[in-house]
Amino acid sequence: MARIESYPTVTPKTSDLLVISDVSGDGNPTKTATISSILNLSTGGGGGGGLSGSGAAGQITYWSDASSITGSNNLFYDAASKYIGIGTITPSSSLDILGGGFPQIQIEEASGGENPAISFSQTGVSTWNIGLDNSQSIGTFKISNGSFNTTSDVLTITPDPINRGGISDVIFSSTALFNNSGYSSSTAIEPSSMLEARSTTKGFLTPRMTGTQRDNISNPAVGLIVFNTTQNDFNVYKGVALGWEAIGGGTYTPAVAAQTETPQAVGGIAQFTTAGSLTGLSFSAMFDKLLFPTIQPTSTDPSTAITTDITQPDGPGLAYVDTVQIITFSSTADRGTLDTFQADGTPETVDYAGDVSSVTITQSVPSDPTFSLSPNISSGSVPTIDDISTATQYTVALGDNTWNISTFFNSGPIPKDSTGQDTTGQFTAGAKTNTVTVEGVWPVLLGNNAGTLDQRELASSSDNYIICQQQYTETATVSHQIAVPVDMIQNAGQDITIDFATEFVSGGWQSQYPGAQTPWVRTGPNNINVTLPNSTTASVSYYLYEKTGTTGGPQKYRINWQ
Repeated sequence: MARIESYPTVTPKTSDLLVISDVSGDGNPTKTATISSILNLSTGGGGGGGLSGSGAAGQITYWSDASSITGSNNLFYDAASKYIGIGTITPSSSLDILGGGFPQIQIEEASGGENPAISFSQTGVSTWNIGLDNSQSIGTFKISNGSFNTTSDVLTITPDPINRGGISDVIFSSTALFNNSGYSSSTAIEPSSMLEARSTTKGFLTPRMTGTQRDNISNPAVGLIVFNTTQNDFNVYKGVALGWEAIGGGTYTPAVAAQTETPQAVGGIAQFTTAGSLTGLSFSAMFDKLLFPTIQPTSTDPSTAITTDITQPDGPGLAYVDTVQIITFSSTADRGTLDTFQADGTPETVDYAGDVSSVTITQSVPSDPTFSLSPNISSGSVPTIDDISTATQYTVALGDNTWNISTFFNSGPIPKDSTGQDTTGQFTAGAKTNTVTVEGVWPVLLGNNAGTLDQRELASSSDNYIICQQQYTETATVSHQIAVPVDMIQNAGQDITIDFATEFVSGGWQSQYPGAQTPWVRTGPNNINVTLPNSTTASVSYYLYEKTGTTGGPQKYRINWQ
């Protein structure tokens, strides 16, 4: 035990570690401080008043009321690391704050007072200050390597005084470097640049606007730069006298009247283009128009076709009347082609029309409202009707037998010109039609040396000068004969004409046989049996023409239905 006293009349207890006392003139103690196993502070003779409390190792004590001291794990000192923790008993830095409200640290100063700031220093190297410049009533945020509001200011962010929470402006007071791969102290900053951005994967984006929006900028500053989306070029403002100009060559301003027209087409500039319509084009755009005229897309229309397998023994388009057979139709559809361009101007050829959605086949001649075929078509396929024989037993009629096909195409793609812009000319959804016609006819009959008639190959009622070859020599009882179907004569009640082939007449043909006054005599009409392709016969009305007068050898004739 240690003892310090001004008078030896105060006797300590054996449990006291230290007693400090003062006495009055009469030897009575007036102030005593005793340190023992517990802390006991008292004033006045013999004690009176006191201080008490408890805590744990590492806790920083504080007054919990007027006479008590306590501790808390929310305010902790780690003696080993010499770290202070707020909200944690395991601080990992000189001051470690865990949890708490927002903000966790607040430095506040009345307006006009000192600048609320935090300073970071490396002894003997540099000092950086971050905080608010309190000399301005709106509280400007600054980063400085010295005192605020001096040339040491590096970054100044000024709040918007009207829109609280907004930013009025951001000013870099010295050259700033932005590097997409991160700042490197070894990267030299371009000394002539106030702002430098570096990247190998991204670019610098300026404001983009139309020419009209650019012109609506109020009081543009000389040197202001925008990207003009109308001209597809950068524009810079050069003052009231020069106005806006495209960067890299300026814009076209006509020296002639705006209504002056080009007398003829020049490159991609069409005839009668006015000078005024070219005003404002950059020279690059002007040369593009001249040297590389815009190519418009071209197209071929979609189409459809139909065929039938009606027996046509003597060539396409002709069949024996009254032939009864089962027929099959086939159809095709062609979407057409569109020579167009992709968005980047790359040429491509695509289908002009869209998918085929339906196909219908009807009969128009002879008219048969009950005849209609609607095959099932898969969307996008080329329609083909392979076999409809179960529903199509047909008897060929005299004259035209006509079937119609109607194929409906969906809308096609929108054509693009060589600049990648959409143009007109898109195929709109609609039907394309076509027909197939087979003419039903009776054969012309030719005489033979036996005095009977043979069937000539079929001929259309619209043919002129049908060749009829008589391959035998006439006798007194057997003459040359030609029989013609009454129903195929074009002018009802009229006669046909028959010409003779001869080498003695200009043109090689004459209507009068030498030595005959009435060379051909017509009899009938009479019914004559005609053999059909299926080996059945039909009784047909014919006129019979027989040559009279002088007999002759084999002869070539030609007949005309009129």
